Amino acid sequence: MTLSLTPAEVDQMIHLVEQERQAGAVRYGLSLQDRAVLTCYVPSVLDDGHLHFLDGAGGGYAAAASAMRD
Repeated sequence: MTLSLTPAEVDQMIHLVEQERQAGAVRYGLSLQDRAVLTCYVPSVLDDGHLHFLDGAGGGYAAAASAMRD
């Protein structure tokens, strides 16, 4: 999940997910970044169909996965 949050909201989110991790309800990885990358994939110029991918510019999902917490 890619979110745009204030520093206070980041603290709240970390507190919430850490409580859930300690309760055994979730595993999570977190990577805080100050920029994002939006990619538009257009499989065909003959069709209007396309997909957007949003990720952190400094590694995003891959960086968060490497920081997984059990």
